[in-house]
Amino acid sequence: MNKNYGKVTVLRGITFHLEEGKTLGILGPNAAGKTTLLKIVATILKPSSGRVTIMGIDALRNPSKVRKLISYVPEYPSLFEELTAEENILHFSKVSRAQNNFEEVMEMLRIPFKKPVRILSKGMKQRVSLAISLLKNPKLLLLDEPTSGLDRESSEIIWQVLESLKKNGVTMMISSHSEEDILRMCDRILVMNEGKTIYFGSLEDFWKNFEDLVEIEIEGDVTDKEIVWRREKTVSIVAKVNELGEIFKKYKVIHLRSLGIRERMLRR
Repeated sequence: MNKNYGKVTVLRGITFHLEEGKTLGILGPNAAGKTTLLKIVATILKPSSGRVTIMGIDALRNPSKVRKLISYVPEYPSLFEELTAEENILHFSKVSRAQNNFEEVMEMLRIPFKKPVRILSKGMKQRVSLAISLLKNPKLLLLDEPTSGLDRESSEIIWQVLESLKKNGVTMMISSHSEEDILRMCDRILVMNEGKTIYFGSLEDFWKNFEDLVEIEIEGDVTDKEIVWRREKTVSIVAKVNELGEIFKKYKVIHLRSLGIRERMLRR
């Protein structure tokens, strides 16, 4: 699919598929197109070209049918600030003709019943938003940065709930800056940059096909490797793990770290 805003292209030829019951992790920097992609799948936006099929339904021709099957959790929750968490959830349960018991959902996410939303932390608001999304027992759950900027307790509660949903066969698409979270529970990954697909596939295939790279900070200078970062007294290079022995013999290594998924993809 493609998405343009005037002359600006924000999605360029994005193609992927996801089997029922699986979880797709979407990785990418800011402005990579992750939110736009999720909003298109959620039928909030329309692509400029391409098609979206969800559980055999053409989402562009039959968005109302698709909306009965999915729930979307935005990065920034849209709630009634003056109502309590319970009143918010009760309101949306009536609107969506909820299939799940809202009290059970609140208890699962450890949400205080009687506190007004305006005094809740960002993490608690995100829990309320997730609770609302679960009321209609969605077949496909879309989450945009579900734990970005949250306290550790809220993050852990949310991931525990998502892991439970996965075990119960809920299909999910999750965008996140956190590779650790994506690696924790996703079957497939979609790595995006500047609206394009950098990698799509299983984690198993990724580790098989892409070298294990490390960034190494070295004291002094280097002449036989590309320098990716230069400081006052040190430089940083990227090397393969099997080159470390030689590098340790030749240079004084100050620090090293394994490159993450996105960094490896950008160095293809």
